Amino acid sequence: MTVKFFRLAVFGVALLARIIDCDTTAAETMLISPGDRVLFFGDSITEMGDTGKGYVQLVRQATEAKFGPGQVEILGKGISGDKVEDLIARIERDVAPYKPTVIFVYIGINDVWGFYGYLGTSREKFLKQMKELVARLEKITPRVVLCTLSVIGEKRSGNRLDTLLDDYSEIIRQLAADKGLATVDLRAAFKGYLEALNSADAAAGILTSDEVHLNERGNRLVAKEVLRVLGVDSQIDVD
Repeated sequence: MTVKFFRLAVFGVALLARIIDCDTTAAETMLISPGDRVLFFGDSITEMGDTGKGYVQLVRQATEAKFGPGQVEILGKGISGDKVEDLIARIERDVAPYKPTVIFVYIGINDVWGFYGYLGTSREKFLKQMKELVARLEKITPRVVLCTLSVIGEKRSGNRLDTLLDDYSEIIRQLAADKGLATVDLRAAFKGYLEALNSADAAAGILTSDEVHLNERGNRLVAKEVLRVLGVDSQIDVD
């Protein structure tokens, strides 16, 4: 058995354990069909994800392979540096005119990352703003999907903001549960992958290029998790 095969097997077991540990509910999926328009709403991770081999592009390719060209429209609306409050401010410009039938919200990294410079968003304010964001998006479509936060540093333990990332991700999970919304639990997926495959305990270079922004492998992992929620089989390999 090669080292790579062993690590992949460990990662597979970790993911399976995560799936088994969760109750399977309708809120965990947001199945799409021809005629849907899916919009990804977020910060620089989503902005970069709609270029090159980014996760939005990969989702676009996978849905086209399943449904055919032009059958499902995929839109990326990410802006570098955005926090929750910034998404609220640009709903009427960047979401409402496109009349999406499904909206993915992948936001919060900058709300936490800001604590490096004391410009982070408090837990109370984050929850209040997330509730407002969801309420306003649900007026456009009831099919809103919330993504938990990924990483700020890739060490398996000891990243400075890990506790906050866990706390804010739990806020998102609880809000989704309260509202009956589908979720993409990126926090769990990233932690599981890094626990299995970051044996050197590197701060970056496994799923990110700089501890935050996704490299090709990180984009593939996000795309795979998104497609799972959308009910689209993918051949994306996250080695």
